[in-house]
Amino acid sequence: MTPTATANHTRAFRIWVPLLSALLLLLLLEGGARLALQLWPAPSAGARFAASEVWPHEEHSLHEADAELFWRPIAGRHWRGFQINAQGFRGPPIRLPKPEGVRHWVCVGNSVTFGWGVSEQEAFVGRLRRAAPDDVAVINAGVIGYSSWQGRLFCERRLADLEPDRLLVMFGYNDHHSARLSDRESYARRHLRGLLGWVRESGLFRLVQRIRGRDAPRLRKAPVPRVSLGAYRENLRAIRDAARRAGARAVFLTVPLRPDRPLIENFVPIDFADGRVWMRQIDFAVGSLPPRLGAAVERHFFRGGDLSVLSSGSDACERIDALAGRHPRLPIFPYLQSICLQAAGEDSAASAARRRSRALDGERRELEAYNAVLRDLAAAGEIALIDLAARMAALPPEGLWLDVVHPTPRGHAVIAELVRAGIESGLQKTT
Repeated sequence: MTPTATANHTRAFRIWVPLLSALLLLLLLEGGARLALQLWPAPSAGARFAASEVWPHEEHSLHEADAELFWRPIAGRHWRGFQINAQGFRGPPIRLPKPEGVRHWVCVGNSVTFGWGVSEQEAFVGRLRRAAPDDVAVINAGVIGYSSWQGRLFCERRLADLEPDRLLVMFGYNDHHSARLSDRESYARRHLRGLLGWVRESGLFRLVQRIRGRDAPRLRKAPVPRVSLGAYRENLRAIRDAARRAGARAVFLTVPLRPDRPLIENFVPIDFADGRVWMRQIDFAVGSLPPRLGAAVERHFFRGGDLSVLSSGSDACERIDALAGRHPRLPIFPYLQSICLQAAGEDSAASAARRRSRALDGERRELEAYNAVLRDLAAAGEIALIDLAARMAALPPEGLWLDVVHPTPRGHAVIAELVRAGIESGLQKTT
C-alpha cells in the first residue's frame, strides 16, 4: 500500500470509527430506554394525558401520511365496512375522463361527508348518488378529520382532475378543534413533522419524560384553533374560486350538531398541583371517574351509548356532583348531573342542570361562529349556502345522531333531503 493510500485509509478510519461507535452507543441507549419503560410502569395516580394533537389522523387505519395534506385515504383500503376505491375516495370507482353528457357532483368535507359510522349507501352522499338523475355521478371526496385548510389544498390541487360541475362543501367542525399549531403553521413546518415525530416516539425521549414526571407531552400554554375564523373565511373563498376555475359551482353546507349535548373535545385548562395543563375535557372527565363509569361516559359521547349506569343506585352520581363542584367551568359535569336528576325523577332540577351545561358550553359557541361565517358570506352574496345546522337544530334529536356531530342513517337521510331540496330550489333561500 502506498503512503497516500495508507494516509487515506487512516483518515477514513478516524472518521468512520467514531461515527459507527456513536451509532452503536445510540442504539444501545435506545434499547435500554425501551426496556426500562417496560420494567417501569407509567404512573397511574392522577389524570395525565397526551396532548400533542387532538386527532392523529395520519395514524388512522384508513389513512396514510401525505406531505401536504397531512393525511389521505389509502387507495384500495377495506376496513370495518369502509371501502376506499382505487382513486382514493369512498364509493364506486370514478370514470375519468368523464363520459360525454355526464355531470360530476363532487362532495368535499369532513367525516360527516365521508359518512363515518354508516355505510356508503346510508351516508347522505350515497343517498344523493342514488337519487341523482342518470346523467349525474356523485363523488364522495370527504375525508375524516379534514379542515377547510386541507379542503382548500385539495381543491386547488386535485379538484380540476375530477371534472366537476357542482361542488358541495362542508367544513368547520375540525377547523375549530384546538391544537399546538394551526394547520397553516403545521403546513409550513411539514418537512420537520417526520423527524419530530420520530424523536417524540423514541424510547430515550419517553424515558426522560417519565423521569421528569411528564410521561406524555402536555400543553402548558393555550392551544390555538386548527383554523382561525379569519383563515376559515379565506379558505372558503379560495375553495369557491378553485371550483370556478374547474368549471363548477360551489354550494356550501353549515355543520349540523346535536343540540342537547355539550361539545367536549377541545382542550381546556385544568389546574393540577404542578401547574395548569391544557387537555381535552372528555379525557379529563373519563380519567377522573372510576373505569366502568368513565368507559360508559366515553361510549355515550362517541358511540351513542346509554348512561343507565347513572341510575344503578351506585355512588356514580355522588362522584359527578363532587367533580362538578371542583370544576364549575366544565359543561360535561352538569350535563351528567342532569341525567342523574332525570333518573331520580327530579325533572325541574334536571332542566336547570342542562341549562347550566349549555351556558358553560363555550366550545359549541366557538363552532357556531364558523357557521356564522358561512351565513355572513351567503348574506353578502359571496357563496351559495344550504343551512343544515339551522334546519336540523329545529328537529327532535332522537334517532338522528350517533354522537354530537355524526348522524345516524336517519340523520343522513334528512341531510340528503335538505341538500336535494336546496339544489332543486335553485338555492333561492339560504336557511
